[in-house]
Amino acid sequence: MQSFILTISCKDKPGIVAKVTKFLFDNGFNILESGQFNDKDTNNFFMRTEFHKQENNLFLNHEELIKLKSDFDVKIKEICGAKDKYNILEKKIEVLDIDETPAYGLETKVQLGINGVVECI
Repeated sequence: MQSFILTISCKDKPGIVAKVTKFLFDNGFNILESGQFNDKDTNNFFMRTEFHKQENNLFLNHEELIKLKSDFDVKIKEICGAKDKYNILEKKIEVLDIDETPAYGLETKVQLGINGVVECI
């Protein structure tokens, strides 16, 4: 299953979660996991949402991912403002090598990739 991670940081105001989740729903995505936090000292809002296409067999190619980011760029400026930050990354988890050891059974090595993509090698 191809899934994506959306992260947002902006000044807090009412309706951010509703507008983001509506955007994802309207574009055919299903939310797998979501969390948000408001820093009361700075009034900054942070959100992390994992999502995928509603039909599990559908994958976004490179052009479709660029269009999603472009469409969301317009929406996030409407929701939060032009100065705020967001990112949409494809979640990639690959098991490339499994090492059996007598003490633990399986040893998995984790490496952080560019832009926060986690790959198991």
